[in-house]
Amino acid sequence: MKKVAILLVLLLLSATVSLAHPPKKITLKLNGQRLSVDVLHESMNIEDHFVKTIVVLLDNEKIIEQHYTFQQPGGQSAVYDIPDLLKDHKTLAVTASCSKFGSRTQTLMLKK
Repeated sequence: MKKVAILLVLLLLSATVSLAHPPKKITLKLNGQRLSVDVLHESMNIEDHFVKTIVVLLDNEKIIEQHYTFQQPGGQSAVYDIPDLLKDHKTLAVTASCSKFGSRTQTLMLKK
């Protein structure tokens, strides 16, 4: 009986994780010092399974961390004005994390 209960719990946990998935795609657009971020993350229940955080790194230094408690259908969008972006920087990276499981990162090379 104990083995059946353990097996049932493991099956339920794996089913929950199998429904969770990381964001599918991140699109970044730069216009001067303005960064537009679009995260594609489709979910049947956007109040429970959503883009939880967006983190922006400039030359591997965290400059923005935004937390969400729900998302729009299809994903999350954000716009950031980054004055330091016009200075001598090499990389800009954005990581979007799912409230359930996984994350995705998109990186832009700013200068060679």
